[in-house]
Amino acid sequence: MKKLLSASEIGAMRLPGLPTSKQAVIARAAAEGWYFEEKKGIGGTRRVYEVPAQYLSAVEVAVPLPTELIPTEQIEAAQEEKVAGTIMPGGRSVDLETIKFVDAVLEEWLQKKGLRLKPERRAGILAVLCDYLAKGATEKDLQEMLKVLSA
Repeated sequence: MKKLLSASEIGAMRLPGLPTSKQAVIARAAAEGWYFEEKKGIGGTRRVYEVPAQYLSAVEVAVPLPTELIPTEQIEAAQEEKVAGTIMPGGRSVDLETIKFVDAVLEEWLQKKGLRLKPERRAGILAVLCDYLAKGATEKDLQEMLKVLSA
C-alpha cells in the first residue's frame, strides 16, 4: 500500500532536496511526475502524493552511522562530568537530553505499533530524528517522520 500525503504534509517534513511550501511541493510533483490520487472531501477535491523513494532514502543516508563503537567507560565518564554531549566518530556534538527525548518518542511509538528494532536500525533512526529535531522539528514532526520511515 502506498503512503499518500498532502503537499502541506510533505513540506512540513522538511525532507532533504524538497521544498517546504505547499505551492512549491505541488510544482515539484508536477514537474517530476509524482504518483498522486485525488481525494474528495468537504472542501472539494485535493491531491495526495506519494513521495518518491529518492527523497525518503536521502533521509537515511543523510546521517551516517558511526563506524566504530564508543567504549562504555567514555560514555559513563562523560555523563558523570555532566558534559552536554559526546562527539561521535564522524559526527558532531549531540545534547544528551535531546537523545533521551528522541529515544522516548521512538520507544513510545514502537510500543504503540508493537514493533521491535535491531539495535543498528534503532541507532540509525535515532540519528535521523536527532538531526531532524536539530533542524527545528517539533515532537509532532518527529511522529510524522516515524510514520514515513515505517511505510
